[in-house]
Amino acid sequence: MTQDIDFCRIPGDRLKLWRMIDDACEGEQAIKKGDERYLPKPNPQDVSPENDERYKQYKARAVFYNATGRTLSGLVGVAFSKDAATELSTRLEYLRANADGAGNGLEQLAQKALNHTAGKGRAGILVDYPATDGNLSRSEAAGIGASMLLYRPQQIINWDTETVNGQKRLNLVVLKESGTQREKGGFKHVEYIRWRVLALEDGVYIVRIFEKTQHGIQETANFMPSDAAGNVWHEIPFTFTGSNDNDPDIDQAPLADLASLNVAHYRNSADVEESSYIAGQPTLVLPGLKQQWYDHNLKGKVYIGCRGGLPLNEGADAKLLQASPNQLPFELMKHKEEQMIRIGARLLEPSRNITATGTKSNDKSAYSVLSLCVANVSSAITKALQWCAAYMGDTGESWYEISRDFVIAELTAQDLLALVQLWQSGTTPRSAIWALLRRYEIIDPELTDEEIEAELANEPVPLMA
Repeated sequence: MTQDIDFCRIPGDRLKLWRMIDDACEGEQAIKKGDERYLPKPNPQDVSPENDERYKQYKARAVFYNATGRTLSGLVGVAFSKDAATELSTRLEYLRANADGAGNGLEQLAQKALNHTAGKGRAGILVDYPATDGNLSRSEAAGIGASMLLYRPQQIINWDTETVNGQKRLNLVVLKESGTQREKGGFKHVEYIRWRVLALEDGVYIVRIFEKTQHGIQETANFMPSDAAGNVWHEIPFTFTGSNDNDPDIDQAPLADLASLNVAHYRNSADVEESSYIAGQPTLVLPGLKQQWYDHNLKGKVYIGCRGGLPLNEGADAKLLQASPNQLPFELMKHKEEQMIRIGARLLEPSRNITATGTKSNDKSAYSVLSLCVANVSSAITKALQWCAAYMGDTGESWYEISRDFVIAELTAQDLLALVQLWQSGTTPRSAIWALLRRYEIIDPELTDEEIEAELANEPVPLMA
């Protein structure tokens, strides 16, 4: 088993795609560190040191416009522009401030989960509980609480399912963990790699830990978690989050197209900057100038500008040669910028055909890519909360839901005029007008209808002539 523990079920092309998305979100430093992965070398058959130096300069002049990272930050910002609706029982209230045992609260964990899900289309949440000596019940374990551990899609390297009574369930999850830890009693930090294997063996949940040591990969721990009543688990408390649903299958990465276009834009930028560097500066040309005249009168030096005279022999001329701009790479960049804007907008737009009126209704977000990711993350966290309750022996109700009431459209002047006309004609009550204006945050969302009416009574709107 130890020989195959590092087997990765994720297809290689998907790993490359996720890496590109991560690098694009991180920005220029990560993209340029990728060298030829993102920016092919001119004349790759030339292996001379001169060509290597030219490539370094070629890459250094290129500019990476981080549309991918900004889009992802914007999507997460839109989703959390309103506070998530949260219900936590008294026993689980601590999760609000420290959900993962490392100081990240429930909302921070949700933001990170949405970041991976809306970016790469996948993440995972494991509910864990510290092992005890068996003499202390879960309900009596003071200071000990269940935690929710978030895993990036690259860390979930293997998984399997089985069907029991017509229901599909996980029977294997392999998580690859890596990082640094400080040596005991010292200051030096050393890298570690370990594998956390979650498995159902004869229907019972067992956790096995494997570590990479100087003697190879060895099993260093195994334990059988139990619930608050001391009963073993018959399911793995691990859930996926996806861009389509939360089953184990790998979903499409919502930012794949945008990241790919972003990298292509970066390549165009390299060509534009290279062309500008080589041919962008004007060059002085002296046709007809004789070498003898040049040596005797100019003495090997040519001064140009308002303070420099330039004596020439008879029949000679002086010209500034200016290369015509290479517009093709620049036009390609502008075209890609427009495409990136449209792709980013589509992540917020409905994914099915609805009427123009429907695009400004409460149903708008219900069909968008972001809204689906938000719903899946909310569902996964709620499920994880139920597992935390089972570990803690808690019977109270707990759930978590990120708001999908996205304010993603703006009312135009024509829209506002139409609203006023509906109101004045008696077709629509004023309360409906106030509700719509609150939704689009044109007026303070916290104001009640009565407070709005009171303000209007004190500050009447002047009538238009």
